[in-house]
Amino acid sequence: MHRKRWAGVAALVGLLALGLAWWIRQPPPPEVVAQRVMEAIHKGDYQTLHAFTCVEERERVSEQQLQAVLDAMHRHFPMLKQVSGNPVPYRPKLKAPTPMVPVQYCYSFFYKRAQGDTQLVACSFEESELLWEKAYRGGLPEPYVELHVCVATSAQGRHRCALVVQALVICMLQLSVYQQRSEPEIRALLDEIFIRNGVRVAQFDTASGQMRRLDAIRIFRKPDGKIGYTW
Repeated sequence: MHRKRWAGVAALVGLLALGLAWWIRQPPPPEVVAQRVMEAIHKGDYQTLHAFTCVEERERVSEQQLQAVLDAMHRHFPMLKQVSGNPVPYRPKLKAPTPMVPVQYCYSFFYKRAQGDTQLVACSFEESELLWEKAYRGGLPEPYVELHVCVATSAQGRHRCALVVQALVICMLQLSVYQQRSEPEIRALLDEIFIRNGVRVAQFDTASGQMRRLDAIRIFRKPDGKIGYTW
């Protein structure tokens, strides 16, 4: 009787150990990676950002370069460090299910600009859902801003990568647009924050490693007089 009891306990312990080992080896979910990347941008945590870069990008950008980029961004956009609340990754659910899995998931982070544009207040998931609909249909109302992080759907072991440099560039562009900076000012920021620190390209695809040059960014003025950009 005791042998059977101990055999049952041993089997249960073995199953729990296998389950724990399986869980430990799983990569973090894409939305968790997106949140960690955005939190690292706010904190100036260049080591975390470098750890989440994809292999192709990590070969081109060092920790020291990311540190220099973050320092310059926080100097020109101090609101990035003055964040209230936790950033919430939002990605709209598909209305119709599909077996197709995209190469990467792109998450939006919505913030309300406060205290004379010196602080960002992270929006809740419910607010983000409403703001995404407004942005999709015609643009965000004042005083909100939308930032982005794209994360690979696939992973290699425990590592799931993100488009870190792309997130940083879009962050700079979005904040510049919402501050109504001119095209020469935005070009000067791109040069000072990225180009002078040796960051001239950004990965645009987590699967193929496709790169896109920062000097390919096109800045233009919309019919309503506001600045826009394409990349």
